[in-house]
Amino acid sequence: MTVQQRPAWAVHLQAAREARGWGPFETARRLREAIGITSHPSDKVKSLAKQVTRHEKGHVFPTDWAPAYAAVHGIPQDELFPA
Repeated sequence: MTVQQRPAWAVHLQAAREARGWGPFETARRLREAIGITSHPSDKVKSLAKQVTRHEKGHVFPTDWAPAYAAVHGIPQDELFPA
């Protein structure tokens, strides 16, 4: 799948993460913190980091994680995930 084939929201997610210098694991930790989870067992972070990658590739829309993505990136949800 090329960049042009990915949904715009997937491109926005990756660009927002890269602009902050975060990898998928750091993004996963911050997403967990955004929903109030302060412990970060490696298996949970690894699982969510895989989801972050799937979101950025446009394979899965982050329905449950959209508010957390908006919060950690400081971007309004409707801008990060335009209709």
